[in-house]
Amino acid sequence: MKMNIMAYTPPTNGKVMVDNVLYDMGQDFRTKERYQEYKDCGFEVLMQAGETKYQGEPFETSDLKYMMDLALETGLKFLVYDQRILDIAANNTYGENDLICGRFSTQSELNDYISACMKSYMNHPAFYGVIIGDEPPFRSAYNLRNVCMAIHQAKKDTYIHNCFLPSHTKDKYLEENFFPGETDISVQEAFRRYIRAMISTGIGQFDFDAYPFCRYKGKNNFSKLYLWNLQVAAETTRQCETPFYFTIQSFDNGSGDGYRKVDEDDMLYQANVALGFGAKQITYYTYWRFQTRAKLNGEAAIMDDDGTRLLYDEAKVTNAYIQRIFPYIRDYQYVKTQLVYKGRKPRAFTNVKGKKIEFIASAEASEILMINELQNGRERAYMIFNAEDSSEKRENHVELLLKEDISSVRALVQGKEVELIVKNRQLKLELSPGEAIWILRSENLS
Repeated sequence: MKMNIMAYTPPTNGKVMVDNVLYDMGQDFRTKERYQEYKDCGFEVLMQAGETKYQGEPFETSDLKYMMDLALETGLKFLVYDQRILDIAANNTYGENDLICGRFSTQSELNDYISACMKSYMNHPAFYGVIIGDEPPFRSAYNLRNVCMAIHQAKKDTYIHNCFLPSHTKDKYLEENFFPGETDISVQEAFRRYIRAMISTGIGQFDFDAYPFCRYKGKNNFSKLYLWNLQVAAETTRQCETPFYFTIQSFDNGSGDGYRKVDEDDMLYQANVALGFGAKQITYYTYWRFQTRAKLNGEAAIMDDDGTRLLYDEAKVTNAYIQRIFPYIRDYQYVKTQLVYKGRKPRAFTNVKGKKIEFIASAEASEILMINELQNGRERAYMIFNAEDSSEKRENHVELLLKEDISSVRALVQGKEVELIVKNRQLKLELSPGEAIWILRSENLS
């Protein structure tokens, strides 16, 4: 079974309004050929662009239907951005005595309204789900719960998309979104509480983004809480028996002194991290519309505003890799992480909790190494991952001493199943930048 890899956003009509100025690329990219490019790249779902939200116009002649028909024709699913539902979900008033979403006296009234909004498109064969917002604050959980109930009342098992907040440092931004009226709670506990609150809405998953790569003061930089964010999300969603989904960085990022370009090693790095923490769906930014808003300042995307391919081939390789790994670990849950490094704890491992992996007696590596254990009943998967910033382009020479005296292990190398030879309990691995080798085992858990 394939992972649903989602693209944000599909090809556009080539026009976008920036500061009340209409920019026209002179071409409508909403064609079967351009949609087919997404399918050929390995995407399964397209997320409608925020600039083209459905407003409730007659569906049969709408741009939404036009795009959904193209998706259907090319074997893709389509995630709908309905402005009317977004307006309801974005209301952050909360409390049992308030009007629901600031407008409705009863849940039944809200159910009827949402059903009326979704009626025209929810039975289209390409329909995948609806978007209800982006990075909502903690205080929005009450109303989001009511909206999710109404959507599932309209069409059971509808996928509901809301990309939630990551955590970084305790500043004014986080105080407003994670710490409403509180000052005596840690960032770590606030993030866990936020995850649980968003899961309690009934949305069905915890989906968030975190971007590791940028430039700072003229040098490549790696976000110090990137891996910690994923570990906390994986642990908390497992406790809540809820899957987590993840958005990876597929665009250049930086500050005023330049942008770090993302390459194939960077994409592989993020894919392995997401898989290694048990993500069940991955989203890319594939058509970076903010590039036009920023006057074409050189940020990258899989598809640029003028239709140029930028990271297309790299994304195609990464998506194929994901689909080779995912069938083996689809039903696995993240358990723990072992960290391997020399000297001081590396920046990349800030706040990450390390625990001993019983299968491995000892581990040595030339660069920083992360070993993640995932479990599905008696089955175990171990991701042996080169955690060094992929921009450094460093090979990682790894030596594992296994506890058991076995002759070989079953493994996935570049997503292909192989048998690796073990000599005197020693397993030697060479990991390129961003690479992981997966070891698959059945364990006696009694």
